[in-house]
Amino acid sequence: MVSGLVLNFLSDPVGFLREAAASTAHGGVVAAYVWDYRQGMSMLRHFWDAAVEEDAGARSRDQGERFAI
Repeated sequence: MVSGLVLNFLSDPVGFLREAAASTAHGGVVAAYVWDYRQGMSMLRHFWDAAVEEDAGARSRDQGERFAI
């Protein structure tokens, strides 16, 4: 099982990974990855800046804000 870029959007990512591990066949692999927001993600930064400029409510969905360090 591979989960790409979904962990940031789950209310319980640890629970999701536990369930994925429990439902994976013996010897199977559960893999997940997310973008590294700490390095700026300039492509996403430009997107969210433009989205917030159009609709201030978009700020609550800005993953860069959510995972700011």
